[in-house]
Amino acid sequence: MRIATLLHNPVAGDEAHTKDKLIALIESRGYKCHYSPVKEQGLDHIHEDTEFIIVAGGDGTVRKVAKQLLLDKSPASHLPIALLPMGTANNIARTLGISGEPETIIRQWATMQPGTVDIWDVDNLPGARFFCEGFGFGVFPQLITEMRHHDEELSDSPEKRMEAALSTLHDITVSYKPRHCVVIADGTDYSGDYIMVEVMNMQCIGPNLVLAYEADPGDSYMEIVLISESEKEELARYISDRISGVESRLKCKTLKAKNVKILWDGHLVHVDDELIEMKEIKEINLSSEGKVLHFMVPKT
Repeated sequence: MRIATLLHNPVAGDEAHTKDKLIALIESRGYKCHYSPVKEQGLDHIHEDTEFIIVAGGDGTVRKVAKQLLLDKSPASHLPIALLPMGTANNIARTLGISGEPETIIRQWATMQPGTVDIWDVDNLPGARFFCEGFGFGVFPQLITEMRHHDEELSDSPEKRMEAALSTLHDITVSYKPRHCVVIADGTDYSGDYIMVEVMNMQCIGPNLVLAYEADPGDSYMEIVLISESEKEELARYISDRISGVESRLKCKTLKAKNVKILWDGHLVHVDDELIEMKEIKEINLSSEGKVLHFMVPKT
């Protein structure tokens, strides 16, 4: 019998996926399951006999777990992580090919294999030391700002929240004025005026917008998406298609790099789903020191 610790965001999911019901589901498949809630200040405890970690929540919950495992140098950081996606977007799970109801995913664990996910270091930005999902300037930090202003008005339904986010992002995109950004990727200069600069580890960010179709979170490369003023209409078109339920792809150029230097003419930046307002404009360095986490993923 394999032993797991369930790290659970108590406010994620619905009444069908409470702490007790999740534990019962997991143990019905032959696992022994400890439990620890994921709170605002971090994790309570990961039991010493744990063989793998279960994270039940959204992308923000995954980030909190990653932060404690890596920055606190937890001895549990080498353990494989099994995801039960219960957030609004679940971009990390989607990129890793994990979707469906918890019952279905739990049944699949027996045939999954461990896969590595790179964790990228953020240097010279107080309040953030790494990113797992994505890092960027422009329209996405503005989206986070707008959504926070209207958070109390938004429905609890993930679908309604996604619709509101897409509609808001479309409005931001069509009116956003480009800003100059110095971008140096592996020594090559890609500086210019952009409405979006995204450095991604996952294929999608925000309200499930797929921007980096070729992104592989375990290939030791970041994927850089640069959207200029001339590409604004294409981004707005792609968002409109998403709102209408039309399947389409964003036509944009992406770059791969292992080291990125960015100097954006502005103060707002997002690191995964966290918004940071910089007190001063300065160069930020993104690179890898070999940090990885191990996730259980479907066999390819």
